[in-house]
Amino acid sequence: MALRYDLLPMADYVKAKKLFWDPEAIDLSEDVRQWPELSEELQLGTLRLIAGFYRGEIAVTEDLSPLLFAIRKEGGHLEEEIFLCTQLFEEAKHTEFFDRWLGTVVPGVDLNEVAPVGPHYQFVFYEELPRVLHQLHADQSRRAQLEAVATYHLMIEGVAAEAGYATAYLSLKERGLLPGLVKGFELIQRDEARHIAFGHYLADRIIRDEPDLLPVAKAQMRTPSPHILSLFLFSQLEVIKHCINMYETRLRKVEEALTGAATPEAAG
Repeated sequence: MALRYDLLPMADYVKAKKLFWDPEAIDLSEDVRQWPELSEELQLGTLRLIAGFYRGEIAVTEDLSPLLFAIRKEGGHLEEEIFLCTQLFEEAKHTEFFDRWLGTVVPGVDLNEVAPVGPHYQFVFYEELPRVLHQLHADQSRRAQLEAVATYHLMIEGVAAEAGYATAYLSLKERGLLPGLVKGFELIQRDEARHIAFGHYLADRIIRDEPDLLPVAKAQMRTPSPHILSLFLFSQLEVIKHCINMYETRLRKVEEALTGAATPEAAG
C-alpha cells in the first residue's frame, strides 16, 4: 500500500523531519546570566508560567498514546499513525526542554512550592485529559476518538497552549529576556501548529463520515473551556481576548466539516 503524501498527516510528518530541533542544542548561558538580575516578581511569574507548560507537556506526553492505539485498531489510516508517532516524540522533546531549562537555570527549584496546581489546572490536565484519552483503551469508537481529539488537540493545544506560548514568547522577546527560553517557545509553537492542524484534520474526517457526531465535538470542547479561560483570569485583557478568539476559531473550523470549507488534504 502506497502512503498518501497529499494528506495533511504525511505532509506534516515530512515537515517535522525537516524542522527537527534538539533541546540540548539551545544555548541557555545567557538565561543563566540574566536570571539573578531579574526582579523577584518577574522570577516568580516566569516560574509559574514554566510550571504550567512543563506539567502540561508531561501530561500530554503521557496521555497521547491511546489515540494512536484507537486509530490503529480502526485500521486504514497509516498516515495518521505515522504522524502521531512524530507528535509523541515532539511532546517528549518539549518536556525535555523545560526539564533542562529548569535544571540549568534554576537548579533545585521546587515547583510545587512556587507554583502549586490550582483547581482549574487540575481539572483540565489531571482529570478531563486522562479521562477522554484513557477511555480509548476500552472504547475505540469514532465518538470516543472525537472526544479525545477535541480535548487534547483543539482545546488544550489549540486554545490553552497556543494562547499561553504566544503570550510568554512575545513578553520575553520584546524585553530581550531569557533568549534560550524564548527560542524554546518559538520552536515549541512551530511544533504545536502541526499538532493543532492534525487535530482539525482528524475531527474533520470523523464528522464528515458521521455528521451526527458534530454535537459531540462541540459539547466536548465546551467542557474544559471555562476552566481553560480561568487559567488566564489574572492575565492582561489582550491575553483573555486571544484565548476566547482561539476557542471561537477552533469551534468554527469544526463546524466547517459539514460545509465543505475544510479539506482533509494538505495545502501546497
